[in-house]
Amino acid sequence: MIKSFSDLDVYQLSYQLSMSIFNLTRDFPSSEKYSLTSQIIRSTRSISANIAEGFGRRIYHAEFKKYLIYSAGSLEESNCG
Repeated sequence: MIKSFSDLDVYQLSYQLSMSIFNLTRDFPSSEKYSLTSQIIRSTRSISANIAEGFGRRIYHAEFKKYLIYSAGSLEESNCG
């Protein structure tokens, strides 16, 4: 039974992606630290954050769906989809 957003497979995968991207971008050039690196990290963090926020609104199915759509958009923004 799913009791928390962290029980969702999609959340766990998005969190793993976020951590992988964070580790990968550590090796990016320092000149990219405040542009490309920052943008990729923020967009991948947004995926799991939107899933978690949407889960909190799950009693309103349309709200949960909206946040899952936001997560999909952040995935595309990260160019990981």
